[in-house]
Amino acid sequence: MRTQLKWFAKGDNDTYSIPTIINRQISRQKIRRVANPRILAQGGDKKCTTNGYSGKTVSTSKSKVVILGNSHLKGSVPRTDNYLSSKFVVSGFIKPGADFENIVGKTSLGSSRLSNKDVLICNGGANDVYNSNSKKVTLQIMKFLQDNDKSNIIMLDILHRYDLSDDWHVNKDIKTFNSKLKKIAKLFKHVTILEFSFTRNCFTQHGLHLNGYGEGLLAKQLASLIYEMSCQKTEEPISLE
Repeated sequence: MRTQLKWFAKGDNDTYSIPTIINRQISRQKIRRVANPRILAQGGDKKCTTNGYSGKTVSTSKSKVVILGNSHLKGSVPRTDNYLSSKFVVSGFIKPGADFENIVGKTSLGSSRLSNKDVLICNGGANDVYNSNSKKVTLQIMKFLQDNDKSNIIMLDILHRYDLSDDWHVNKDIKTFNSKLKKIAKLFKHVTILEFSFTRNCFTQHGLHLNGYGEGLLAKQLASLIYEMSCQKTEEPISLE
């Protein structure tokens, strides 16, 4: 399932810092929050508004958004938080170069008690696929989704590597893995896939990681999907099918 960010209302801005754990080190980046954001999801008439706007509002209690990933999600925590209202608490564990097992390990989720109003975002498995461990990481992802069935999960597929040719075996393995990931997600009502459909201009000159423009687009897509989830009220984990 994919949504596009339509628009945000602008309001007074304030600057603050948000802690992000990168390789077990706490990094605090000063960022600017857009106050009173609101969003209209694409393809529907459900309007989700926050901070005093009319329409269907989110719960008064804050929802947690936890981002787990490797270097491809570096900077995603403050960028995503910048597009969300103060009714969301965003945190993240970014581990460059780590395999999937280390990304979602106990050190990442041990202190996070998530409920069905919270969102868990995960991007992992790239380094496993690069090292021809697709079968192993597929089983690990299945277990991860089963163990975290109380919250809504957004799984990001693996980025195409523009530093390698399209016919290189790594890019072929990535395409195969992403196809399997979609099939796995269909088995779980609380899981949705956000596909990376970014073109070459969204990547750095080297071609491996997203550039600032690409990171911004990803953050907007994540915020759009999170707001869409928050518009749905149910006692069970939200079904995104």
